[in-house]
Amino acid sequence: MQTLSNWYKKAKLGTLAGTQQYSPDLVALLEENNKLKQQLKTAEMEKEFLKKAVAYFAKESQ
Repeated sequence: MQTLSNWYKKAKLGTLAGTQQYSPDLVALLEENNKLKQQLKTAEMEKEFLKKAVAYFAKESQ
């Protein structure tokens, strides 16, 4: 895991071999995309939890 962390740090600084070809705008978009994917995953998990909670309480009230 440490190696992956080192690669990420070097890539972010632009010192990793092969990363000079990427524009900063592209890197920023990729980072934003990853952040949005994580937020979507969290929202979907919350939605599933709420569905289960509603079903549970609906069942309890009958």
